Amino acid sequence: MNYRVKARVLVFALFLSAVMIAGCSSGSMVSKSGNGNYGWLNLDTVKAGKFDTGRMWTFEYAPKEYFKTEYNLSATDEWLDDVRMSALRFANYCSASFVSADGLVMTNDHCARESVTQVTKEGEDLMENGFYAATLEDERPVPGLFVDQLVQIKDVTDEVHTAMDKGTTDEEKVSLEKQTIKEIEKREGDASGFKASVTKLFNGGKYSIYFYKTYNDVRLVFSPETQLGFFGGDPDNFTYPRYALDCSFFRVYDENGKPLKTDHYFKWSPNGAEPGEAVFVVGNPGSTSRLASVAQLEFMRDITYPRVVDLLDGLVATYTKLLVQHPEKKTELQNRIFGYANSQKAYGGMLKGLRDPLLMAKKKDFEKTFKTAVLNNPKLASQYGNLWDN
Repeated sequence: MNYRVKARVLVFALFLSAVMIAGCSSGSMVSKSGNGNYGWLNLDTVKAGKFDTGRMWTFEYAPKEYFKTEYNLSATDEWLDDVRMSALRFANYCSASFVSADGLVMTNDHCARESVTQVTKEGEDLMENGFYAATLEDERPVPGLFVDQLVQIKDVTDEVHTAMDKGTTDEEKVSLEKQTIKEIEKREGDASGFKASVTKLFNGGKYSIYFYKTYNDVRLVFSPETQLGFFGGDPDNFTYPRYALDCSFFRVYDENGKPLKTDHYFKWSPNGAEPGEAVFVVGNPGSTSRLASVAQLEFMRDITYPRVVDLLDGLVATYTKLLVQHPEKKTELQNRIFGYANSQKAYGGMLKGLRDPLLMAKKKDFEKTFKTAVLNNPKLASQYGNLWDN
């Protein structure tokens, strides 16, 4: 569950930060059994919708004309750069954002749990009672914590594809892809001084190299007590609206040990978005399965997700028993339970979606239309037509 930032626009993501909800069907007419009651509907007549693949874009492929036409929003390069530089990757597991010119960072409550445990002193119970630094001196450094700021993006698709084209077998192409990505990351990282990471988009249709500035001095400023930060518990998780104080604050310090001065941060809006305003959601890390094939989604539905859900069910049950048996380890065990329960609900929801016949019917129509378009294009057919041979 990534941190969501309202920044006055539509749905947006640093990396494709969404979760696929789809469904599947084994026949053209659907009975009342299953996840959806579509007995009245012939699924063979269902057509894919314009946004079945989602309305989520990376910064380098933001559809500016669509924003202007649909929302009368002029998303300039300067505006996109400011949003990108204001958003952060919190360690390697959460999203966050700069929210002040003095390096203040906001993220979710659950993203701070590990950090809160690390900085808790003997005799304290910060998970139970919360933490607030009244002064800069009270802010607590978190060992090993870092945030990454995406400062630059460059397209390296042609370089990777050219290298892969030299391979004559699938194995050779994969090997060349890995080798080329490794070489690009080292070359660009050494030249720029930033952390350089090649990101494969659209299953290899595009390759971008992302340059990150890493800040390693990150200090805890505020974390609410669990009763506030996780108010509503698991039943409220992944629901809207929520009534928890689901936030925590940190501060980034520069190499001189001073609060970081930054020109890029999200400004506080006391009144929130106006009715009719578009709203962007910026998240990192994230991924989507909306472009996965029907066969891949069926495998997730029938094999992968049921096993993951069973595993998570067992982990939650086991650690809940351990919590009763070992109350002295309450903080550690509760953190594990919260994490597993979060994943349990996420995967359970995805599995429920994959079992909805109507959504998979849309996916099948999309794939059929896509395949026809490829095969009817001589150039694309010669290059990619064999993908459907097996």
